[in-house]
Amino acid sequence: LASQRPRPWYQFRLPNSSPPALSAPHHLTNGTCVGLAAAAAAPSHQQGDGATSNGMHAACGTLHPPPSHAHPASTSGMSYEGGAAQGNGAVTLANGGASASQQQAVHDGLTGASVQGSGSLHVSGQLANDAQQYMFHSGHPPLLQWTRTIVDACHAPPCPTQCVATAGAVHALNCAVSCLCDPGDFIICEEFAYTHAPECVFTPRGLHMLPVAMDEQGMVPDALRRVLQTAGVSKVTGRPPRVIYIIPTGQNPTGAMMGVERKKEIYEICRAHNLVILEDDAYYWLQFPHGAQPDSRQPGLCLPPSLLSLDVDGRVMRIDTFAKVLGPGYRLGWITAPPPLAAKMACAVQASCCGPASISQVVISELLNMWGLDGFEAFVRKQQTMYARRAAVASAAAHQHLKGLASFEEPTAGMFMWFKLTGLPDCGPEVVEELVAAKVVVVPGRPFWTAPAAADAGAPCPYFRATFGSVKEEQLQEGFARLASALKAAKSKKAASCS
Repeated sequence: LASQRPRPWYQFRLPNSSPPALSAPHHLTNGTCVGLAAAAAAPSHQQGDGATSNGMHAACGTLHPPPSHAHPASTSGMSYEGGAAQGNGAVTLANGGASASQQQAVHDGLTGASVQGSGSLHVSGQLANDAQQYMFHSGHPPLLQWTRTIVDACHAPPCPTQCVATAGAVHALNCAVSCLCDPGDFIICEEFAYTHAPECVFTPRGLHMLPVAMDEQGMVPDALRRVLQTAGVSKVTGRPPRVIYIIPTGQNPTGAMMGVERKKEIYEICRAHNLVILEDDAYYWLQFPHGAQPDSRQPGLCLPPSLLSLDVDGRVMRIDTFAKVLGPGYRLGWITAPPPLAAKMACAVQASCCGPASISQVVISELLNMWGLDGFEAFVRKQQTMYARRAAVASAAAHQHLKGLASFEEPTAGMFMWFKLTGLPDCGPEVVEELVAAKVVVVPGRPFWTAPAAADAGAPCPYFRATFGSVKEEQLQEGFARLASALKAAKSKKAASCS
């Protein structure tokens, strides 16, 4: 059966399944040669490679629970207070999120780490030294092991995979594109996408975006088929589309949630057209399908299958990050990919930044191992509860204030709501002017639009994105009331100008 599966196109260029040693010069698929230092270590050839955490923001000091008004994405139980350096380069942090049952011994083999009273964690000796040095390999080994465990538990990839530490999701995307695409290549993406992808990755690298229409579940399969049927080949590289970029969970900006059957259909289309899938799942942990329920009713780690979990060919590169579940300031994540691509990713990461912050990997690794898998799941449930509650408050306020002004889908994941204006063809300067006057912040849809010709030509875009992630619940009512006032003023001025 394995011999009958379609081979992803990169396998024809990479006939050997074993990744090369990273100590030797290694050629990326776009022709760039990356030479690594002789001290660089080769990634493990076992399926035990995992990747980085989102790092701590100081080499020495004490970390305490954040204040109650902190950004919800930063309520990981840690914030830097600026303590004095401990002896022998030690790092001390206080764990404000773990219960007594989660304060277990740190993983066997992590010499130099110890759990102290009141849920604090002390890192010293060789481990503290490692935290302040370069890591010329796929990532901090204990954290790689934790990441391998979480990938297997949540996704159970059917094909062999390895994980590589990255400096966040955007960095992972940039490195993946550098490995897979040449200037002039096509890249398929959703009609509306996270702005950093087109603005900071695709366009600067000279890629031509092929946008695919969306609905409440994200990318529409029939629209994807039409795009593939009409795309032809690139005038620059002479190649058809080979890479597709998808945000399947709590999509940014639309909040769309791709169902399992939709994922299966998208995956089969990608198999038929031999596409490599970049699955960017930053909001994976923030799913709350049951709404504002107690922690015990939230899914925790029992989440729907991902595209990686459906991958029987080895054509999915999955991007994960701690940014949205622990905090964006850590700037660390990981990518899970077939071994040949993981080896190239490791080279691309080293070439771009000499590896993610070692202090981040070490300290977060110690925290996660102290929590254990059960402790991490308990923390995820609390995050899901918080986001579900705020989503419910935001949805109720939107129904109350925006009736007849804008339509939207109920959020079930992530931190965004996507609105379509009613009676106004464009969320343009006239609307923005009223929003500024009302002192309310939303993001017009145009910056997310991946149809450059339409956007550059000034075609109307009646969408805007709002977030409930960084706003206190008591402020959401006021925010949507101000938003309604601004939209009413914009509609009144438009009506007056047309009369």
